[in-house]
Amino acid sequence: AECLLSAAEAAPEVTARGLRRRAAEVLLRGGAVARGRELLQQVLRDLGEPLPTHAAAQRLRLLRQGWRLARRGLTFTPRAEHELPPQVLLRLDALRTARLAIANIDPGSGLLYAREHLLQCLEAGEPSRIARALANYAALVSHGAAEQGRARAAIAEAKALIERHGCREVAVYAAFCAGIVEHNAGCFPAARAALTCSERQPAGGGAPPRAVGSGLAASWSVWLHSTLAHLGDARALTAARDGGIAALRSVGDVEGELRLRANLGALAGLAADDPATVRHDLEVAAQWFPPGSFQIERGHAFLAARMTDLYQESGD
Repeated sequence: AECLLSAAEAAPEVTARGLRRRAAEVLLRGGAVARGRELLQQVLRDLGEPLPTHAAAQRLRLLRQGWRLARRGLTFTPRAEHELPPQVLLRLDALRTARLAIANIDPGSGLLYAREHLLQCLEAGEPSRIARALANYAALVSHGAAEQGRARAAIAEAKALIERHGCREVAVYAAFCAGIVEHNAGCFPAARAALTCSERQPAGGGAPPRAVGSGLAASWSVWLHSTLAHLGDARALTAARDGGIAALRSVGDVEGELRLRANLGALAGLAADDPATVRHDLEVAAQWFPPGSFQIERGHAFLAARMTDLYQESGD
């Protein structure tokens, strides 16, 4: 992050804002949540698009966004990326960074950024960005039990848009989000099918599809682990853990690997009757995820440790 910020000091204005956006993403993903959010808000303010940070103002903005989305619908005028001004692309990418990095930390802010990103993508008209925004919005709203119908409709629209405009590079991401939607609806066989469809799945069966991207590989692995755990498939769970760890290690994603080990990867270790390895993984993760940051990861590691305690007590 510091290297990116240093480079921004000597860069032209548009480039500098892009570098600061990337630095904010690094900080948010690295657990420096307060500084990352502050930097991201600075970028959005510079672009004339600040979003509210206080709860009451966020709720009001969410209501307005919902009204705007219902009123305008999902229609748009298609435009190629090269037809859009750099400032517009930077604003869309900044909102995308915000929704991806903040959703697990602060769901309220995550929904705020997701809706704003979707609305502005529709205004810009670039089909691949709209498809991604729709798929992500579906995954996010699917966490609400009353929103399953809306989530599935958004996924269907994203897939139709991909077919209509030929933006096949978004298809794997849409399938990933569809898997989240089905998981949150309790339809675990459908979730497994979406996450492990053979035409998208590389050899080995447990590694994330390459098109998901290294930044989302850890998240993909966690959702697959949770799906397999609900299905009670211990063998597939172990294969998914091993494949996921190997894939993350191959791209040097130490943080993602530890996220997986400290999360539902612990289930695979217990399914293999190897609590010692689970405890070792949790000890390493605790050193990597210090107190005061990575609240989600530390919470998962705490639950995994208690689960391991119960497993060993039942064995005794």
